[in-house]
Amino acid sequence: MKRIILLQKKERHRIVQVPCEIDFLTSKDKDEACSFYNTIARLIRNPEIFIPDNTLPLDLAGEGIVIGVRAESRLICLRVLTYNQDTISDYKNILGEKVTGNIACSDGCVVDSRYRGNNLQQITWFLIEPLLYGKYDTVVATVSPKNSVSLRNLLICSFLIVDIADMYNGYERFILRKKLTNLQCYQTAEHLEINVHDRNAIMNALSRGYIGYKMKHRSTGIYILFGQEINDA
Repeated sequence: MKRIILLQKKERHRIVQVPCEIDFLTSKDKDEACSFYNTIARLIRNPEIFIPDNTLPLDLAGEGIVIGVRAESRLICLRVLTYNQDTISDYKNILGEKVTGNIACSDGCVVDSRYRGNNLQQITWFLIEPLLYGKYDTVVATVSPKNSVSLRNLLICSFLIVDIADMYNGYERFILRKKLTNLQCYQTAEHLEINVHDRNAIMNALSRGYIGYKMKHRSTGIYILFGQEINDA
């Protein structure tokens, strides 16, 4: 694939443009990829927002797709999609009939802080998504309600909130789904607006057939817009 794009880098109180290379990673990149991933996890240091556990070695060996972005010969972004069956089983156990067919998991995107703001979460996702059509019916993902940036990016990529659960040894997570077949439909005319941290109200809406599709910033906090799900067309 190997493509070159110009990205903006924050450096010493200035912004500079840097040519960056996007490519698929394999097992030969394992040490570099795992080191970069673990460095980002250490910098975040908050398992409520980012869980350091990963399936990267397996994904790089063929149980997934890993895209890397390099600048100045160093990784500055990793996008991971996994087919790992242990990971997929966790989602199936929670979601039940909300997921069907062949399932893949968007297992996160980590970005060097100096390169944030370049929409790399979206760019890398839209490079992966075309590879899934004809092979997978559904893609799932999780995100912490406290991670508004990643939640916004997933919603922009047309993922929808379909559940909320405690995962990874008790950390609260939204579970999102994107259908690649039997495409998703939902009403927006009479939507609900629920504070991102109001778990009871969100669970109530989900139990009534609503799904979260958009974020809205208000003076009182961040709200999720929920629309009534419509049976597949």
